[in-house]
Amino acid sequence: MKNLALAILLLFATSPVSAADYANYGAVWNSMSHESKIAFVDGFGAGYGLGCVNSVGTFEKAKLNAALSECSKIIDIKLTKDVENIVIMMDYYYRKPENRVVSAITIYQYAIAKLSGKSEAVIENGLAPARKRGW
Repeated sequence: MKNLALAILLLFATSPVSAADYANYGAVWNSMSHESKIAFVDGFGAGYGLGCVNSVGTFEKAKLNAALSECSKIIDIKLTKDVENIVIMMDYYYRKPENRVVSAITIYQYAIAKLSGKSEAVIENGLAPARKRGW
């Protein structure tokens, strides 16, 4: 019995992992209702901003103003963008089969980048490693 368990463990440990083996985030996103997508984007933006503000307390006083300024920029980007347009951009990216293994957090960040004026070439360049690693 121990040998069988060891053989199974070795089989899994030595199996190559490809992007296809990762979660299918695109299928999950595409199965969500529009209202659920809005809630996800709204909640993620709020959580991201809150996390940034909470982390400011870890900075030295001399660096505090710079950290607060950086948080303010992040919050402006994450919270003041039109949530509806972020959902539309995420839908756009998840319609592409090659993006199915890219996490919703990563797709969210690239949707923000696109809405902030980044070129499609820059975004595609950033998505390429995420597609290979499933993150």
